[in-house]
Amino acid sequence: MKRTKIYFQPMKIIMFSIVLLISGCSKEKDGPLPRGEKINFKINIKNEKEKKATVHPSSSADFTTTFKVGDEIGVFAAPAWTVLLVSGNPIHNAKLTYNGTGWDGDINWPSGAANYDFYAYYPYQPNPSVENPLDPQQIHFYPSSMNEGLNGFAKSDLMSGAAWRVVKGGDVELVFAHKLAMLQVEVSKGVGAGTGPDQSLEVSVTSNIGMVMLNLHYNNTFNINGNISYYLYRVEQPSSPDYSTKFTYRAYLPVHNLPNSKEIITLTSTAGTKKYLLPKVVQLMAGEAKIIKLDFLIE
Repeated sequence: MKRTKIYFQPMKIIMFSIVLLISGCSKEKDGPLPRGEKINFKINIKNEKEKKATVHPSSSADFTTTFKVGDEIGVFAAPAWTVLLVSGNPIHNAKLTYNGTGWDGDINWPSGAANYDFYAYYPYQPNPSVENPLDPQQIHFYPSSMNEGLNGFAKSDLMSGAAWRVVKGGDVELVFAHKLAMLQVEVSKGVGAGTGPDQSLEVSVTSNIGMVMLNLHYNNTFNINGNISYYLYRVEQPSSPDYSTKFTYRAYLPVHNLPNSKEIITLTSTAGTKKYLLPKVVQLMAGEAKIIKLDFLIE
């Protein structure tokens, strides 16, 4: 924190002390900040065809859309009709945390304008540093590095929302939309002799898209090339009644086409490894879940 030295002339010390005393008594008498100073956020997730499961899905058919306790979002705001800046916006990457019923975070209305445009995204990314705050027009996102385990799977679901021309003092209502696609792979034993899947089974998808960049102001995403294997999260867990009979795997992937020109899906278990060539090109669309059914049969 920058420190500022203040110098006083001797004859002004008494008057300055009186001013401080009056100011302190006034604040104590006034109590909390006036109503409307703290921003009230109302946040929802767009439904329709949107698919998401931040909490553990109950089955392969469960695409529940909800936030869970502890989820964090980042918020930006600028005067209405203006563009979000790289840094120094009136509200710049402020964090809100979901407590189960609402959002915790001390975000107050800035001064200087009567209306504001708000932009928010999930999951929250901290500022690289005080000198180098997060750039809202270039939020880099790596879903593959976080697809391990339920917590990582949930935080691989990139979302964003906006509310424009909000009158200062009013509620800020944000509706989040998913920016990535969901791929679900359902594996069965197959027909005929052979070894079927077991609890050791891992599923991965090879892609030439290694990263996504979100421009929050324009609500656009851009893919950045880079060969990578996305490991899918298994829906069935040891506590699930169908843990030993069903094998469902999910991952959030960037919006792009999965080709049928090469084997891109790999199933690996103690029984062996098998690679799959898709019968046709699979188009991954933002907010939609694509389901692929595979037989795991080792001859």
